[in-house]
Amino acid sequence: CRWTNHPLLPTVTFVATCYAITWLACLGFRSAAANHEMWAFWAFILVTVWSPTFIALATTMIFGGSSGVRSLLRRLRPHSALPWYIADLLLPALSVFVAVSVARAFQQGAPVIAVHAMGPTIAIQLGTGALGEELGWRGLLLPLLQQKVSPMISAIIMASLWALWHAPAFFFPGMPQAFISPLSFFVAVAAFGVFLGLIFNKTKGCVVGTMGSHFVF
Repeated sequence: CRWTNHPLLPTVTFVATCYAITWLACLGFRSAAANHEMWAFWAFILVTVWSPTFIALATTMIFGGSSGVRSLLRRLRPHSALPWYIADLLLPALSVFVAVSVARAFQQGAPVIAVHAMGPTIAIQLGTGALGEELGWRGLLLPLLQQKVSPMISAIIMASLWALWHAPAFFFPGMPQAFISPLSFFVAVAAFGVFLGLIFNKTKGCVVGTMGSHFVF
């Protein structure tokens, strides 16, 4: 039997492993990070944000073999959907601009990133969640879910699981989640995940567009 005809087991395997790795990384590196060991902070970030990609590849190899892996990697190939590739960059940027403007109008805005720190910040954002998470959550999980339920329900399920997957960050020293309301964070991330599901489908199952959205957001 083809593994794609029985998506429940690879779905559970992927989600459970992602959650397990993230919580283990939190527990394993937390003490060192609390003692201001920067290696532990970066180890936690890199392990967690890149684990969805490697877990997706491993899960696909186990259940789908090398042909499944090739199919998964083809999701990195852009398709001709230019209006949606433009939208996936402009809409997150616009939403962030409006949110920041409103926050600053009510004296709630965080300090602006220093100009000299902008380059490293962009590099870090591009090299972490924007690239490390999409092949797993959108490239693998969303299509598996869509084999059983509608695209909208699949997007909501995927986005909710993705948002809750970030929970260990609230317990890890030095993470920005310490300054964010957990409910606000989960609602915002889940809503963004639904948007990423839309972008994924409108760009014909390609994760390049969702990577762009994730980076801009």
